[in-house]
Amino acid sequence: EGGIVGRHTGDGVAAFFVVESSGSESRAARACISAARGIQDSMLQIAERQNLPAADVTMRAGLHWGSTLHIGSIITLGRTEVTALGDAVNEAARIEACAMGGRMLASKGLIERLDDADAGLLGLDPSGIVYTQLADLQTATEKARRDAPAIPVCDIAEIVP
Repeated sequence: EGGIVGRHTGDGVAAFFVVESSGSESRAARACISAARGIQDSMLQIAERQNLPAADVTMRAGLHWGSTLHIGSIITLGRTEVTALGDAVNEAARIEACAMGGRMLASKGLIERLDDADAGLLGLDPSGIVYTQLADLQTATEKARRDAPAIPVCDIAEIVP
């Protein structure tokens, strides 16, 4: 979807959807959501091909908006990685940690970037979405409750386009 694949940590990966590359905030937000949905669809296909229950092959995603990220490369012998620094990166990590069981939690800040056309392409009605503060989720981690309790999120895995 045109994002920049960031550092891999364990079995996790980060991706960054940059406004300057996407053309607008709305297109960057749409690309982020489309990428997460594409990965989720791939997980279902993998489960199907391997004759596994879909619940056994899941991913969790934390989708968030940040306007002041510092993106850069880390270069070591034989390896180059892209990473980002900033509060939004830490907040996205807290959101992702709370997205247990195949959930895709998107922050209100991300959803609010969508214009009507991009929201429609995603099958989302931003005015009808109900948000829950991160700390109020049953899956909220201690770090989320401590560091980012008031971030409103919705589970876009439940919203089928």
